[in-house]
Amino acid sequence: MPLWKLTASKVTTIGPEQALTGPARRGDASSIERHLELLKAEPDLRRAYALLSTMVLKAYGHSTDGIGEL
Repeated sequence: MPLWKLTASKVTTIGPEQALTGPARRGDASSIERHLELLKAEPDLRRAYALLSTMVLKAYGHSTDGIGEL
């Protein structure tokens, strides 16, 4: 099943807050930093990823210290 269909199914079953996964949800700043490094050649995608990650980190009570500049 494509990822977006699986995600949509999880959202309807367990709700959006529980369905959200990934490094920002877990507070895994080192993974986020590695992802940002991989996106260096794509400044628009890098900014979008950093912004979304920062929003999720804050929403789940994680620190945003050490996350790359937006």
